This record gives sequence, C-alpha cells and structure tokens, in this order.
Amino acid sequence: RNGGGDGPWSPIVIQKTTVPPPQQPTTLYSSETTSTSTTLSWDLSSDDAFPVTAYQIRYCRNSEEWPDDWLTIAPTEVDSRLSHVVETLWPGHEYCFQVRAVNSQGPGDATDSLKVAVKCDVPPPPSQPECIEQASDSMLLSWKAPIRDNGSEVTAYSLQMRKSGDEEWRMLSEEITNMPVEVNCPEPRTTYEFRVRARNALGNSAWSDVGEFQTAAPPPPQAPEAVSVIASHNTATLNWPHHETTVTGYEVQQYREGDGWVAVMEAEEVVTDQIKRIKRERKHIGLDIEPERVRKRPIICFTKDNLDSGTEYKFRIGAKNSGGHAFSSDLVFKTEDDQSSKRLSDEEMEKLRELCKSCDAEEYIERFARSLYDAETLSRMPPEELRDVFDKMQVLPRHRERLRKALSTPPGMPSKPWKGDVSFDSVVLSWDAPLPSGYPVVEYIVQYQAWNKLGPGEQWEEVRCGSTCCKIDNLFASTEYYFRVAACNEPHGQGPWSPDTMVRTLDVECGDDSLKNVFREALNTSEYADKVAAQLFHDQWTLACLQSLPEDRLRTVLSRMKVKEGAVHAILQRFRSQEADSPAS
Repeated sequence: RNGGGDGPWSPIVIQKTTVPPPQQPTTLYSSETTSTSTTLSWDLSSDDAFPVTAYQIRYCRNSEEWPDDWLTIAPTEVDSRLSHVVETLWPGHEYCFQVRAVNSQGPGDATDSLKVAVKCDVPPPPSQPECIEQASDSMLLSWKAPIRDNGSEVTAYSLQMRKSGDEEWRMLSEEITNMPVEVNCPEPRTTYEFRVRARNALGNSAWSDVGEFQTAAPPPPQAPEAVSVIASHNTATLNWPHHETTVTGYEVQQYREGDGWVAVMEAEEVVTDQIKRIKRERKHIGLDIEPERVRKRPIICFTKDNLDSGTEYKFRIGAKNSGGHAFSSDLVFKTEDDQSSKRLSDEEMEKLRELCKSCDAEEYIERFARSLYDAETLSRMPPEELRDVFDKMQVLPRHRERLRKALSTPPGMPSKPWKGDVSFDSVVLSWDAPLPSGYPVVEYIVQYQAWNKLGPGEQWEEVRCGSTCCKIDNLFASTEYYFRVAACNEPHGQGPWSPDTMVRTLDVECGDDSLKNVFREALNTSEYADKVAAQLFHDQWTLACLQSLPEDRLRTVLSRMKVKEGAVHAILQRFRSQEADSPAS
C-alpha cells in the first residue's frame, strides 16, 4: 500500500503447522510385584498445549526379544502419577518393560527398559497320572512334570491313591524323585484312582487330575505239585506245598463211581484255617521275602476220616484264585487192611523206643504204640496238635518238655544282615527270617564287635529284638563293626549264626582340643582317644563338665558309650591326678 492506494496481492503461500511428539514418560518404576503381576507407575505429562491422548506399553521376558506390537492401556491417575497393573506374568521370571506416550502426532520416545523380577511360586500341577503297565496286584505309573517350575525347581512329587468309590485318599509317598513308580494294589480286577502333586522350595502344587485304572485279572494258579498221602486202615492224610503268592484257597475232591468228582465239604474249613495260620505266623516273625526267592514252602494237610479198609480211593487237589482253578494229578491209593493197621511196624517201634529212651520217658512207649503214634508222625504235628496228644497220653510236664524238644528242630540260619541307615553312632540292620521249622521264631540275637588294625575286638556285644530289623546304638564313630544274627525259638533256643556283615560308622570330629588332648594323655593312643573324645563332644560334653562329675557318674557315662573297661580306668585315673594337682586341692 502507498499514497496511490492498495496494490495487488502477492501469490498465496500455504504453510502447515506441526504438533511435536509427546515427551518421554519419566520416573518409571514398579511396585507391588507378586508371583503373577506387577504395578508400573510414571509421572503425569505436563504438556497442556499438545496433550497426551493415550499410553502404550510393551514387555517381554529378559531372555526374549521385544515384541513388535505395543499394547494401548488406560492407566489410573493417583497423585500426579499414572499406574497400570500388568497381569498373567510367569512366576520366577525376569521381565523388561517400556512405556511411551501418544498424542495427535503419534507415539513419542519410549522409556528406558525397566527390569522387574517376578516372585517365585509353587509349581502348577503335574499332568494326570498315566498307567504304563498293569498286573493283578500292581501298576506302573508315570506323569509329566508341570509345564513350568515357577522359578523354583521341582524337587519331589507326592502320590495318593484310593479304591474307586472310597472318599479318603491314602498317601503312598511324598518323596518321589524318579519315574515310573510301581504301586502295590492288593485286589485284582479293581479300579483304583491316583493323583499327584509337585513340590518346590515354596511348597506343594495343587493336585493333578485324577487317573483311574483297573488292575488286571490274576493268572490261573499253579496246580498243586508233590501231593502225597499217608493212609491207614480208615483214614488218609493228604499233604501238599502251599503257593502263597498265587493261591487263595484249595478244594479237595474225591472221585466216586457214578457221581464223578465231588468236593469234600469238610476240607474247606480245615484248609482255610491252615492258610490263615500260615499268614499269621509269618507276620509274627516278621518274614518278608520276595516272591521270586526260592524257599521251602509251608505244607497244607487234610485228613479224610471214615474210609473203608483195604479199599482203593482217588483224590485230587484244586488250587484256586480269582483267575480260575488248577487241579493236581489224580492221587490213587489203597487203605490198609484191619490187621496191618492195628500195630506199628518193627522199624517204627524201634524209632519210638529210641525217642522215649533219649528223653527218659520209656513208660510212654506202649501208650504211643497202642494209639499208633510213631516218632515220625509226632515230629510232623503242629505244636497245638502235639500238645493235645500229650494231654491224651497223660504225659507229665518234665517228660513233655523233653519230648517236645526232641521232636522239634532248632530255628534255621537267618540271612546275612544288610545295613539301612548309618550314623556316626548307630546302625540299622535288616535280615531275612530263617525258613519255617515247626516252632515260630520268638526273638533274634544281634551280636557285634569293633574291628581295628590288630583284628577283632575282645568280645561280642549283643542286643535282642523281636523282628527282622534292629537299631544298634552307642557305637563309636569312624569304626568298622562286624554284625551277625541268630534266631531263637521256644524249645531249642538259639539257632546258628548268620554270616558276618561289616558296617563302618560315619566320621565325626572333636572340636574341643583340650578334651582331645586330655584323652590322648590318658589312653596313650590317639586313634581310640580321638573316637571317645569325638563321641563325648557330639553329645555336648565339655572337659569342665566331665571333671565336675562324681567318679561313679563319670564311669556310668563312659560305660554307656561302650568304652573299654581298661580305658575307663585310665580316664578316671587321669581325672583323679588332675584333681590332685589343681590349686583347689
């Protein structure tokens, strides 16, 4: 414009204004971190000219790469700070987080990576148990480990079982570390339920889904073998070995013309009682032998009465279980005629005389002979039946005990003992019971002695127990001991010793040099003195405390620890000399 007025307009220029990107969020940190979540918070943006319209986050585990996509969130404002809870994280893992702001221009710069360690947790449950192999009395189970350990390694599994339909679960083990696991299931053709849980340093997981499996049908029993018969003029006693692991019962059958094979009804109760007694006696003596072990089987007996003399009979024995029946070969025999049945043979009479003379009981020879009780028959009788015979024969107590002892056999040799738990001052031993020999084992004698460089100790120490497992205490540390076991029954007492087993106790050190030095001076041998001192030190005895004890009390403490008598005397003498040399004396 000038004095002449407005000039023409210039060409139009178009200029677009730009919006700056939002600022980088500041002061990003985390709080309230649990095993599955954490709370992120940052300062509220102060750019009023170009306000932030949204926030975005992204995160990944520390060992992974950043994801390409950002997650838009709606944070919560509290006291000029924004926060957002990130959930569904994996326990025990470290995560990296970034946050950025968004306005109308777009996203701004992201924050620096924030590392957050999520707390560890108990593991998730393992998979449902699977049955790998089924038998009539056991199952082989396995399962898959939890999909993750939640930051703490799984150390063991717990397994529970119950019969289908039962309410209560039974714990089988809480320390399973290896798979597969064999589980004993007592009943064939029965459905059992199983569940498992995992354990880490933080505790147990929830239980897995329940797995249901049915035990298989048992195989048919083995037919009775070695069936024998002892026949008189009117009776027949059948004997056969009992297969404990495969047979639940027996059926005695007699062949009759026109009727075929017929069950002998009175035999069922007699045989069933014998099977129960066999199981009860084996539980009493603690017998626990693997089915595969070859051993002498107990004998089942049944006597059929009221037979005709001089007549041929045919019997057979049927073994049975839930898998079926199996019959022995036919047993054909002939009863004796009346004349031969009324007296013992010359050989039987001679053996009976020898038995009675050895027991100073000649007055009973004719009584036994008239009742047809020979020495072999008496020796085969169970203790209860033999007692009844003695009652009928009116045998006096002093003769009864001698005869009973002569007719019985001593217990057999137990197996070589094997070690269980071993500590510095104790050993747990187990062994197999001897084979049955008529009278049950009533107790066991366990003997032991220390072994040193000069050979075995002076004498055997012994303890007694009533089962096939025993804990021997008050042993010396770092010492080799030899152990042996003998069984005892009532008539004969102790049987033969088992082979020796060597077990070394664990090492233990004496941390009290003054105690160790005093015992070395007293015993003049560092090896044995150190063992005694270490034992006392572990039992929290100090030198001052021992010196304050009366002499009889100190002797009792040392004797209870099985310290040799000569060593006890030397230690007491040393303590007396110290007391005499002390200023107080």
